[in-house]
This record gives sequence, structure tokens and C-alpha cells, in this order.
Amino acid sequence: MDFDIAVVGGGFSGTLTATILAKQGRSVLLVDRNKQPRFAIGESSVPAGNLVLASLADRYELSDIRPLAKYGSWKQNKPGLACGLKRGFSYFFHSTGADFDPGHNHENELLVAASSSDSLGDTHWFREEVDFLFLKTAIGAGVTVHGGTTVDSMSHQGGHWQLELGSGVSVKAKWVIDASGRRQVTSKLLGQDSDDPMSDSRATSLLHTNTSAIYSHFEDVSSWQAWMAQSHDGSKEYPFNSDHSAQHHILDDRWLWLLRFDNGITSAGLVIPNIESHPKDVAEIWDTTINQYPSVKCLFQSATLASTPRKLIGAGRMQFLNRPLQVEGLVRLPSAFGFIDPLHSTGIAHNLIAIERTVLAMEQHWGTSSLQTTLHEHEFLQFEEFLVSDLMIDTAYKCMNSPFAFEVATMLYFAAAIRYEENRLHQNDTSMGFLCAHEPFWKSAVEEVHAMCAELELAESKNQRKLESHVRNLIEPYNTAGLCRTDLNSMYAYTAAE
Repeated sequence: MDFDIAVVGGGFSGTLTATILAKQGRSVLLVDRNKQPRFAIGESSVPAGNLVLASLADRYELSDIRPLAKYGSWKQNKPGLACGLKRGFSYFFHSTGADFDPGHNHENELLVAASSSDSLGDTHWFREEVDFLFLKTAIGAGVTVHGGTTVDSMSHQGGHWQLELGSGVSVKAKWVIDASGRRQVTSKLLGQDSDDPMSDSRATSLLHTNTSAIYSHFEDVSSWQAWMAQSHDGSKEYPFNSDHSAQHHILDDRWLWLLRFDNGITSAGLVIPNIESHPKDVAEIWDTTINQYPSVKCLFQSATLASTPRKLIGAGRMQFLNRPLQVEGLVRLPSAFGFIDPLHSTGIAHNLIAIERTVLAMEQHWGTSSLQTTLHEHEFLQFEEFLVSDLMIDTAYKCMNSPFAFEVATMLYFAAAIRYEENRLHQNDTSMGFLCAHEPFWKSAVEEVHAMCAELELAESKNQRKLESHVRNLIEPYNTAGLCRTDLNSMYAYTAAE
């Protein structure tokens, strides 16, 4: 079997890439070890990703995909496809053994809106259903799908890749695109050992964050907004319903995410420091942590694990990163290239941005020597995006013991994200790096703040104000949305581009 392109991995990034390349007239094979629908943890979109998704859908006439770019169009056109409304980000800082206290001026909470209305809001993706929709779209576009099988070996000769599948099928392809996620299929098959972080081809040791996760889908998780309305009148000042957000509960040295879907299921995950002293029983870690924080415990008082996957899933260190591989005829999308801590919900957007760069390069340079050069340049940019994102997240982590400092640190992310969004709206520059990773000034600025947070005792008020002043000055050229304003009492009503 001969193809122009073989895509490895059947998640949304692999299926969307395969669909678009088929729309370009390429013969495309999609190989996935799973058969869909299958469980995948729910994820959260951000405005940057939605802008790119809309652009791709318009360019390649993906009518089934286009409604997913906004909550309003999603619910109007795909009412049977589960999702959740995301108006922005919310953070609540808890103390061990005590009910949550928002503080007199909301100093223990932070809400940052990403849209001005529900209809224009972002979404939480119920991946099991969304990925299946993307797969059906790929099949409709003419993609050949081999599900329930693996790629057992691959070799490059005579300008083609030879793939041997677990099903016994042999495949030839001019190009291979790896969207296999943490399995990192091509890295392993080509000798880039994913289990050796010190390998010359590995870059995990360059990452600052080092966390693990325990996660699942739950039913009957209680409403945080309702609990706050009952316990604290201050919730009426929120710029949006806090349940309609990527909800973060900061629990000393760890945090809990909650993403609510309209089918009654909630994606919940506990992110913890990756230290060997943790017991191996993930249920024990989960229960011990939840029970230490009374207000969080209330949320799960009546909750049960959803029928899929019907268990808690524990992951070791989440973060990994590979170095760019200048291998002829091979592309790795972000899911297989690396993974960054999920604090800022960058996964969907990062993949969509890389997909766009990849398919545009394929469209513009197919059959020319410049295609390889262009895609190698994209891989190096992708590498920088991972490093900058990781640095911003670790900066926030260093401030988790101080809600004020944490708020200031997160302004780095929001400033960079909004800059990308505005660029896409007004200039539509598809070559721009995600989170300003292509800008030397920005990378240096983030490094400077990261070093400051590592050195300062951020529990001290004078150091908090020093950090605030420094960040405010650094983001000034990017700050078109009124970020880092202490007079707002941690309630940002609207920051992102529509």
C-alpha cells in the first residue's frame, strides 16, 4: 500500500491533520492503535486555538468542524455533541483544614475572563465524542483509516518510509506525521529513547516543571458557584459563573482542575509535585488530598467515578520534551514532540497552531526541496514554544504560596496569549510563535521574572510589590487588555480577543 502521507495517532490532532491533507489532494493513511470512540481526559480550549480552528475550517471547508470554534455556534449546530462552557480561568487558594475564604477584597481568588459573553465563550472538549467526530470527518474526506493496530517498525529508503503495522500490513509513505501523543511512536522506533531523559536527543532535562497527575471523569460533582453563593456573598461580583471556567483549586503545593461538561460529567485532575515519596496507590493520594480541604471535599461528597473510565488514572512525570529531529520526511506534532504542565490549558491551542503551520507548508511546498527546510524551521520554533511555556508555568508555581504573587506571575501568560490573539485577528500572521516564543525580548523577560521569583521571599509584601512593578513594566508593550491592575480586586471582566 502506497500513500503520500502516513499519520500516526487518532486523536484530534492526527485526524484533523489527515483530513486537511486529504482535502489538499494527498493520499493519506491514518494509523491508530485504538478504536474509537475511546476515553480521553477532557481538555479546555483557549481563544488562540479557537481562532486557528476557525481559520482552518474556513480555508478547507470543514463544515462539521467550524461550529466548534465558539460555544454558541457549537450548541446551535452540534447540540448532541457534549462540551462545556468556558468563559475564562478561575483560581481559588485554599488552606489546609479550613473552609475556603475568598478574603475581604477577593485576595484569595482570581477570575480572568476570556470572552465577553456565553455565546462567544470558549469550550471544554469532551474528547471521547469530539475525537470521534474528527475521525468521521477524516473518513468522509477520503482518509484511509487503520484502527486497532500499531506501527511496529519504520525505515527510510529511496525517498520513502516503509512502515510495518501490527496488523501485518506493509505501507509506503513519502511523509510520516507523528501525532501519537505520549507514546512517541517515531521517537522510540528511530532510537530516540523516551525513557532516557539524558539522551542527546532528549530535552526533558531543560524543563523546569516536574509534576504528576491523578485524574478521571466524575458524575455528580457539586457546583462551586452554588457553594460560594451560599457561603460568601462576594460571588455575585464574579465576571462570570465560576463553574463556566477552567477551574483551579490551589491546595498548598498542588492544585485541582475541574472542567464541567453539559452531559453531567466533570473532568477532574489533581496535579502534584513529582516526588518519589508519594505512595503508589493513586486513590490514597486523591482521598488524602481532597479530605484535607473541607470546601473541596464538599464538591466530591456525592460524586462518583463516571462509567468511563470508572477508575482514577495516575501518571508519572507528565512533562517530556524531545529535541528537533532533522529527519527526512518526518514531522512530529506537539502531542508527540513534548508535553507541558496543564496549568494554562495550552495543549489544544499548541497542537492546532502546529497543525496549521504543517498543512500550510505541505500545501505551499509539496514536491519541492523547500518543504523539508520549512518544516524543520517549524520544529525549532515548536521547541522554543515548549520552553517558553514551561518557564511561564514554573514562574507561577514558584508563586503558589502567595495568591498576589501568583496573580502577577500569571499575567505573563495572559499578556502573551492576548498578543497572539490580536495578531491573528488583525494581521493573520500564521508564522508567529505561540506565546511570543519567537520574540527574543519576551523570552528574556520571562527568564528575568522566573529568576526574580526564585530569589525573592514572596510572602513579604515589599517583595510582592517589587514583583508587581517589574512585571507591569515588562508587559507594558503587550498589555492592551488592562492586565496587572490591583484596583480590579482580582476580577478581570474581559481580556481576550473575540
